[in-house]
Amino acid sequence: MTPAAKAVATPRRPGPAPSRTPTASAATPLPGVNAVAQEPPEPRRVEVSPGFVVELVAGQITVEARPLEGETPLDFARRLVRAETDVEKLVLPAPGGSRNRVAKVPYAALTDEARKAALAALFPSDVRATKGWIHTAITTEPVVAVASWFTRGRPEDAAAIAKANGLASGFLTKGMSIWVPAELLVPPVRGAEPVPDTSPLALEFGEDEKGRYGLYRLRKGEALYSAVVVRFTGRLFAEDVILAALRIAQRSGIDDVHAITVGFPVKIPIEEITPEFLPRDDPKAEAYAKEK
Repeated sequence: MTPAAKAVATPRRPGPAPSRTPTASAATPLPGVNAVAQEPPEPRRVEVSPGFVVELVAGQITVEARPLEGETPLDFARRLVRAETDVEKLVLPAPGGSRNRVAKVPYAALTDEARKAALAALFPSDVRATKGWIHTAITTEPVVAVASWFTRGRPEDAAAIAKANGLASGFLTKGMSIWVPAELLVPPVRGAEPVPDTSPLALEFGEDEKGRYGLYRLRKGEALYSAVVVRFTGRLFAEDVILAALRIAQRSGIDDVHAITVGFPVKIPIEEITPEFLPRDDPKAEAYAKEK
């Protein structure tokens, strides 16, 4: 979809990022949820290409873009901005201004394609599952900000996300994985092709010096957190997912969970696997089959 993106941490800027939409503030309370952050969010800046840069600051996603070679100002604007009423205000140069100026567009004003590119650049481990969107935080992220990226961004959407994941805080910390229920999703994530939540024939079984394991080969677009941990171990709570991913990565010789190649053989310790994916002659699988 896009060239390999380069992510860097950016110096903290004074004040909130400018936006034409209400800010998903870190101070926005959620019903029944503790809204005190443990640490301030770390700004992130990802260069997708020289003409397309995505920035995440204080829960706000902004795209900085330049026109492609030969692209007219109007075509450039329509490539980035969804509403015609925003074209002139956000992207088109002022009379006498430079045709190659950098346009800064807030996430809410982007087209679905531009949103899709921004999300893929910032959150490369995210994936669409049948039951919803699996999101892994890249820094301290307010739940209300997460709701603004993947749902309509209403207070009740943020509260529903917190409830679905058993969150005791209004914030995600770096590395936490949660799921956004499918019924809350909006384009472009709603229309993304789901990774199947179950795949009974996908595991091969073997044994090495560390014991028995189930082996799964990652497919295109899959990530360790959702395609392996959530699917085959049944874990959903962030801490459980992270710890299980660490154990599986160590067992499989994976140094970077965000850079696993397609087809890589991932070894899942047999004790981590839920009964429905175990060999049929396994006592746990037999007991599970009787209960069904």
